[in-house]
Formats: sequence, structure tokens, C-alpha cells
Amino acid sequence: MSYSVSFYLADIQKLQKILDEKDLSILDEMSFDENEEDDWENRAYLEKLMTGSEPDDEDEPFEYAYSLEQIVAHLFGESVPVPEFEDLRIGKFEGVLSWILKSGSPIKLPPNDDYPYVGHRFLPEIQKMLNDWNDKNFEEYAPKIQTMIKAMFRIFRTAVKQKKDVITFYY
Repeated sequence: MSYSVSFYLADIQKLQKILDEKDLSILDEMSFDENEEDDWENRAYLEKLMTGSEPDDEDEPFEYAYSLEQIVAHLFGESVPVPEFEDLRIGKFEGVLSWILKSGSPIKLPPNDDYPYVGHRFLPEIQKMLNDWNDKNFEEYAPKIQTMIKAMFRIFRTAVKQKKDVITFYY
């Protein structure tokens, strides 16, 4: 099975503030096809996420993570294209990669044992990581992992330049 990761440059505090306000008007700015049942279901998950409603017994926890990604994409634009993270065939991330990919959601989501896994890091954490690991030699990792680390560092340097946090979705 192939996996991939989407990286978003975002302002997590802005996202948290919008969700704390529970203002559903943002959903009116998003596009939904009223003739598509999936879009209505999707909007229902978005409303629950934005209002902080507890999941129902029939809810699928992974849908909340996908809803979060929709809000993030709406607020902050499309994900940063990272070809090195497409068609992943590794199930366990090592060291530096798990630092972000397994860091958890920036907002409270229902427990989820399914994809997508959500990760995040705030700008100060990214700056510190870049300072701490800038001179680290990653030769102990396989070449594919080294390539992915270099790609991730490019994203982090871009985040620092743009003064953004990073949110990831791993599917």
C-alpha cells in the first residue's frame, strides 16, 4: 500500500481561534455540492468539528481529520507539493520524520486508529529543530529517508521565512 503526506503552511493560533469561536459562517465560504450526499455528510462533520460537538456512535473518527484538512486548506491554501513524500511504502517513520508526522493534531479530534494521521509543529519548535539538527549527519538512515528529511527541511525553512506553523496529514 502506498502512503503520502500533505504539508500545509498555516497559522495554528488563527485556526484554533476560528474553531473556538464556533462561527459556522466559514462553511458558507466553502464549496459543497448540494446534490452530492458525500458533500452533505462532509459538511455535517465540519459542523460538528467547528462546534466542538461530541461524536455520535455512528460517526467515523477519521472523518474529523479529513474535515480538519478541508478547513486548513480553505484557510491557508493548498498543501505544499512534496514529491519525495508521494507513494511512500514505509509504515514506520524514524527519528526526524516522526517528529512531525506523529506529533498529533493541533486541535482536539476524536481518537482515531485510522488514516489520516494528523501532525503539527509551531514555528518556534520548527526554528529550534532546524537549529538543533542543522549540522546533523543523517547517513545512518536509508537513502529514501535522507531524501525525505531534506525535503522536510526545505518545507521547514520555507515555514520560517513565511513565519508559519506546519500541519501534516499522513494517509
